[in-house]
Amino acid sequence: MALIVQQARELGFANPIVGSDSWGSAELMNLCGDACNGLFFSTHYAAAGATGATKEFIDRYNAKHGYVPDDVAALTWDAIRIAAQAIQDCGTITGDLDADRKCARDALAKIKDFEGITGKMTFTEEGDPIKCAVIVKISDQGEFTFYKSVCP
Repeated sequence: MALIVQQARELGFANPIVGSDSWGSAELMNLCGDACNGLFFSTHYAAAGATGATKEFIDRYNAKHGYVPDDVAALTWDAIRIAAQAIQDCGTITGDLDADRKCARDALAKIKDFEGITGKMTFTEEGDPIKCAVIVKISDQGEFTFYKSVCP
């Protein structure tokens, strides 16, 4: 992605370029440099301006690992918490693997308005989350900044 943006700029392409959540890596700006300044990408959360539980997660992660977590780290945290919630909602784990898996799957489908690090989500019967997308702008200083949320 970084090479594509750089090459597009070198060839004179001056229009906006919009990216996906794959742009949220801590390595993006090291690879892309100033060519990515001013561009936008959609993602699952933005660390810039975070508050509440999201800010606490970011601070704990940064203290332990030495950098701000990307959306993959935040999504992983949410996935573990959602799975734990579904298992807890099942009650007692029976040891019958098929029955326990079915219970967890069914419990997951019933979770509504889960407050995750990446936002509030509800899962469809097919297992897809309904949640807001976050639009991040890369500042002229190469920092990821929250631009706005787009919600279904």
